[in-house]
Amino acid sequence: MRLSIRLLATVGSVVTIMGFTAGHAHASSTYVSVGDSAPSGIPFSGGDFTLNTSAEFLGFLNIHKAAVEAVEPSVVTAEISTLPGQGLTRTAVSLTNAVNGVWVDNSGAITGLSSIGGVTLVTHFADKLSHGGTLSITNLQIDFQSQRVYASITGDFRGVGTAEGYSPNGSYVPTTLNNFHLWSFTSYEGDLSAGIVPAPLSGPFTSAIPPFSLGNLAITQQGFDHVVSALKLYDLGTTTLQSVASYGSITTPVPEPASASLLLVGLLGVAAVTRNRANLKKQAISPL
Repeated sequence: MRLSIRLLATVGSVVTIMGFTAGHAHASSTYVSVGDSAPSGIPFSGGDFTLNTSAEFLGFLNIHKAAVEAVEPSVVTAEISTLPGQGLTRTAVSLTNAVNGVWVDNSGAITGLSSIGGVTLVTHFADKLSHGGTLSITNLQIDFQSQRVYASITGDFRGVGTAEGYSPNGSYVPTTLNNFHLWSFTSYEGDLSAGIVPAPLSGPFTSAIPPFSLGNLAITQQGFDHVVSALKLYDLGTTTLQSVASYGSITTPVPEPASASLLLVGLLGVAAVTRNRANLKKQAISPL
């Protein structure tokens, strides 16, 4: 038996992070928000991407019986199966985030994207594993050029740099760190050089971003230390987290064959618009 559960965020269940600013665009890139137009003139209608947890990180979550709660407007999807000797067990967990902007370079290629929403992880007291803690990961930014994933993280980070590693028990002093380098990725598939997909294609695609996938999300040392502190992991809990080499992958919806043909038509239209703009500029500067 396998069940699929979608967990929507509830008001008041997480710390709201305000005042987010995109801070990792390259000097030659332009940030385009949903509803605005790229330098090419094509409006950006938004999109989404999904973070799929790896088997290793899912194992960590299951060992700790950690709750995974969506921060709206994100959606957490969990697949639950009956496994021999284990009963009902989570066999897959994914997080779908709404993209609220992209960076494009002078050629129109997408060099990065930002999102809103996220996830909150909650661990409970378990002997030798954890005293119980909370960590929110929101506002993910992907920098395709540096192959880094940034985030806003919220938790009790007083344990970072201490001998224990976890924040003091008996109190909770949350801190929010914005534009925090949480993960790096080592594999990438997709072609974002064509840039934003025209709005008419956002229906069949559910995204104005060409399909891509990132693999092998590896946590940074600073990221690891902050997770240990916020979730208040004891020695055994820290060891289980150290065994996670990859936290998962990030993917966007892959179009059906019919949609793929529409994408080709749309990209040809983009090329035509760009070519026409270039011709108009030449005519404007040519002598009479």
